[in-house]
Amino acid sequence: MSFAGYAALRRRDAVDIATVLSVAVLPLEVAADSTYADALTEELIRRLSREGELEVTARTSAFRFKGAADSPEQVARQLGVQALLAGSVRRDGDVYVVSIELVDGRTGGVLWSPEAYRVAIADALQVQDRIAQDLLAQLQVGRTASPARSSTGTESQLAANLYTLGLERLNRRTDRDLREALSYFQRATEADSNYAEAFAGLAQTYALLPTVGDFDPTEAFTRGMTSASMAISLEPMLGEAHAAVGQLVQNYDWQPSAALRSYERAIEFSPSSASAHQWYAEALLVLGRVAEAEQEINAAIKLDPLSPSAMNTQAQVQVARGATDPALMKVQYEQAIGTLLNETSLFPDYRPGHMTLALTAALAQRWPELRSGLKAYAGTDARLAAQLAIVAAGVERPGRRQAARQALAALEPPLGSSTTALWYAALQDLPAARAALERAFQHRADPTFPYKLVHPLLRELHRDSAYQAIVADVGVKPQA
Repeated sequence: MSFAGYAALRRRDAVDIATVLSVAVLPLEVAADSTYADALTEELIRRLSREGELEVTARTSAFRFKGAADSPEQVARQLGVQALLAGSVRRDGDVYVVSIELVDGRTGGVLWSPEAYRVAIADALQVQDRIAQDLLAQLQVGRTASPARSSTGTESQLAANLYTLGLERLNRRTDRDLREALSYFQRATEADSNYAEAFAGLAQTYALLPTVGDFDPTEAFTRGMTSASMAISLEPMLGEAHAAVGQLVQNYDWQPSAALRSYERAIEFSPSSASAHQWYAEALLVLGRVAEAEQEINAAIKLDPLSPSAMNTQAQVQVARGATDPALMKVQYEQAIGTLLNETSLFPDYRPGHMTLALTAALAQRWPELRSGLKAYAGTDARLAAQLAIVAAGVERPGRRQAARQALAALEPPLGSSTTALWYAALQDLPAARAALERAFQHRADPTFPYKLVHPLLRELHRDSAYQAIVADVGVKPQA
């Protein structure tokens, strides 16, 4: 992120630096080692995120501005923060020279610009604590920070670089990227066997893999819990590890109530963890605690406004809000569709967003969005696109429902039984929807099953005894 060209605005404004309570750490500009610059940025985000008084934008959103030409004011407005921590890294012989400045998000004026930090390349990862401590002293925060943690990340430059590459892949949320993230995190733990954050990265990746690709849920749960346990044994107060435990228990044991405590611990230890707030919102949502879920997803969006998965959860909460109040239904469904259209335009490769858009459009009877969502979900798979188009036509036109049911029978393996159940419900074939749910329940291999079970498309099944038995077993609470 370059702020070149804004020198005229770079002045100390009348703003009191001590009033700054929200910051985005932007990727450092590079004139030396780009991987080190990214790793240092990650470490600064991690270190500052520990402070309970300071809101720190998640790396998912902050790194969207790597190399961008937006002005400080534009970036701050998009990220919803008061200030930006920006800078650069260059090499001077055997030393890295790190220049940092805190920029006012309203005016572009420089609020703080310390003398450049010089650190020996051999000790390159020691500088982030100095920068963080100096900044926190300027901001006058840190007096009521989260409980003290023993973890200092890693002193291995190789491990830090691998961890940074893993995080980059993890936050893209595609099957290919998550598999690459596994490799990077695993190599980071091999480079430093005491690197708790890298083990937590492994755990979070295993928690997500079966939700976006063809990865065995049992293997994901086993390996994920092993990695999370290792992370917690190294650093008991590592929020990322506790959040991963919550996801694993929620997605693969189907115990959302049991997951709540893990998320609460994660937020206690890492208040600026957008993922912890998002996953907490998802658990609250399936437990019928929609108002609380709305608070948590709003917190996640505030911390990570450009996260596709957070936007997706936000839309699902908006749909649930509509289902709880008929007077709000139309407004909430339209709001959810707006959220999803924004998400899918920003992140066209995030397939869950396209499916959520199509299902929400079916609820709202927004046929163009239904068709476009399913077409985008299919991507370049012409056969899948043709079958999904038949389903869309059946939802829109009752006379085409028989053909749509036949298409769905063939689509169940690639879509999954629980998603297929929702489409049967959209076609008003409740017996087929119930049967698909029962298959999903018996196989116990679908990490998204609790969310699908409470979807408003299934509300006509709420009085069905078989449906009620499944709901009771999983422990979720559909909205009336």
